[in-house]
Amino acid sequence: MTPGDQISTLVLQAARRLSDACDSGEVPGAALAVAAGGTTVLEAAFGLASVGDGVAATVDTPFSLASVTKPMVGTALAVLAERGALDLDAPVSRYRPLPGHEAVPTLRQVANHTGGFPTFLRFFYGDEIDRAPSRNDLLRTYARVVFPPGGRQTYSNVGYELLGAVIEEVTGSPLADALSKLIFEPLGMRSARFGEPDGGLGAARRHTSSGSAYPPYVTGHGAAAEAWCSVRDLLRFGLAHAGGTSALPAEALAASRRPTAPWPGADGYGIGWGVRHHGDLPVAFHGGSMGGVAAYLVAVPTAGIVIAALANVQSGRDLLISVANDILSALLPGFTPLVRAGGSPDDDLSSVPATEVGGAWSGSLDLPSGAVPLSLSIAPDASGTARWNSAEHAITGLHVTGSSVTVELDGLVDAPDLAARPHAPALWLHRTAAGLTGGLAAVGVQNADHPLQPDIVVWPASIRRT
Repeated sequence: MTPGDQISTLVLQAARRLSDACDSGEVPGAALAVAAGGTTVLEAAFGLASVGDGVAATVDTPFSLASVTKPMVGTALAVLAERGALDLDAPVSRYRPLPGHEAVPTLRQVANHTGGFPTFLRFFYGDEIDRAPSRNDLLRTYARVVFPPGGRQTYSNVGYELLGAVIEEVTGSPLADALSKLIFEPLGMRSARFGEPDGGLGAARRHTSSGSAYPPYVTGHGAAAEAWCSVRDLLRFGLAHAGGTSALPAEALAASRRPTAPWPGADGYGIGWGVRHHGDLPVAFHGGSMGGVAAYLVAVPTAGIVIAALANVQSGRDLLISVANDILSALLPGFTPLVRAGGSPDDDLSSVPATEVGGAWSGSLDLPSGAVPLSLSIAPDASGTARWNSAEHAITGLHVTGSSVTVELDGLVDAPDLAARPHAPALWLHRTAAGLTGGLAAVGVQNADHPLQPDIVVWPASIRRT
């Protein structure tokens, strides 16, 4: 058996893991495409695009990409920068006003998740779609800087939604049209589309882990999560970055993959790409998962390697990463497996005594309705209370890790725009010389009564010792 035959066998063995998962019902449907040396070596689909309709998945079936949308939006930004239409190191406010912000991040900082924006997930299901707020309203409410720009890295979907608005401003086109003109059409990605609640004609249905269909939905962060395409077209996008020739400018592609900020489990994060090195080889990657979908994309430019993997259930993400690692190990002997990113690279993961943040704190909380006083009292035994809007919430958990302070609270958040589902409160804070800065997080409750992917929104807060 030649080395090439051995590699082909190992790739097929990895693909068989997806086939077996679909046969067992672990995953409703999946698709995988692999290129090596800039040439396609495998395209395969398994299981069902729609369990309810019994429609088989194919390599041309569009799947939801979730956060694998980010490399596409990042590449579009880099192409616009290469054309001189925008400056990645200019403040966002040059292209999109951020009223009320004293600290304004640059486009590059927003793209590499050091713009100071918080974690953000917002979903609108079924009948809620027609009542979903406009992008302008969502950005006005949630695109709030809670950490100093250029410092702490926090993976932020709302930051990418802001970048989508910037692309619309400089192109004069809706984001769906801009992505089509900048990325999809030049690369021949005929199945690609953006912003459709159910993916449109022929798309794979999103499914729950039990195999039932998710209702159609849109998000409040479409530019971070709402692209769709087939595995064949996702491979085309990957090959634009790794295949050696492309209809897109090479310098723009390289710029999007150039790390400019740290990233957990990698050497850094660029403009929509995580990057890890295997010796001298840069390995660009990004994953995605949300209600009913998982996606993973890897591109190794110097070696012409691309791995595109898709599934129509959220619980399939770890399997997709594992399959991609198996293939990378076959193609790049000695490769250290990629891991699912999480947390902030700025965090010192050593535990800190809760007494370091004990005592009385006071400051302000900036809610959509306006700023209100916020107080926090922490006893030596880590019990205590937080108070705002005349409501008092007992501390149910306190975690101090390096510079991060997480205060879990009882009760529910009272916010009219989140009324469709219950949300639990927590203070997500960061220790600075001036005190604690960050925000009040409203974390959607997920249970039998509310089984769908929950929201997470954060309102800015800052407190000092009193």
